[in-house]
Amino acid sequence: EHAGALLRELIDPAPGPDGSAPAAARSLHVGVVTTDMGTGGFPVQTCAHPVDGDDGALQTGGRLEGCADSYVSPGCEGGCPWLAHTAEHPDDGRDPTNPPIWDDLGCVASLGTGGCGTEQQLEAGLAALTTQAAPGGANEGFLRQDSVVAVLFVTDEGDCSQDEPDFWNPARDGLGPFGVRCVSNLGLLHPVERYVEGLRALRPGREHLVLAAAITGLPDDREPGSIALEDVWEVLAPVIDPEELNRTLPICDSAAGSARPAPRIAELVLRLDHEGVLGSICDENWSETVAAVARAIQRRLD
Repeated sequence: EHAGALLRELIDPAPGPDGSAPAAARSLHVGVVTTDMGTGGFPVQTCAHPVDGDDGALQTGGRLEGCADSYVSPGCEGGCPWLAHTAEHPDDGRDPTNPPIWDDLGCVASLGTGGCGTEQQLEAGLAALTTQAAPGGANEGFLRQDSVVAVLFVTDEGDCSQDEPDFWNPARDGLGPFGVRCVSNLGLLHPVERYVEGLRALRPGREHLVLAAAITGLPDDREPGSIALEDVWEVLAPVIDPEELNRTLPICDSAAGSARPAPRIAELVLRLDHEGVLGSICDENWSETVAAVARAIQRRLD
């Protein structure tokens, strides 16, 4: 539902208070990736592919009742692994025989909270747009040279992007309890700078065309836009549960469950744009955050 609202606003922008509407997106490529980058080859419960996981490859499977088995776009042999909106294939709901792109996205993007629990959101996003988008990669053709690049993280966990060979070795006791290895060993994680530079490099000389936004765990008492870059690690610092040393305390709770803070993701968002959009996954209504993401993209289209 929320993803659909974002795409509808980009394709058919609503007029503002003064009656003028932002620029509409004439062409969209929309891809979905999971956070699963494997576990270094070590068997970990819930992680079906321990070597590489999904490795940033775009997902195509329909995951809800009534969805198709697979969603692909024309233009590639066997179909391109992304959703597309173009003049030739508008996919905007006007054709009653063709579900609109926002319905298709709801089917593909409903990943749930199961799957591999060793989340590497930043590394998966970068891989999707670099190694996997290169010639011969699973996502080849997804990026266009003149497009705005918008990355939206939706997650209830913090990022643990790293390539330490034994990080997920259950027998490596020196890294501490398995459930808190990420927050106990921040020095072993890739620096956030890796992702700032990696995303900006997608548009050399036009870095303003790259943005990130996030819907993650935020404090319940925060005001929209109140977290500044210099405050990220103070406001969103993970805290290990003193009564259960194998987990961190949630930063917010909702009817759907609780969420842990994601300071590395928030840092990336705000380093790419000091006015970057951060919304709470614990909010019952994401409409304000989704609208802010749409406006951030539309400013770059203008």
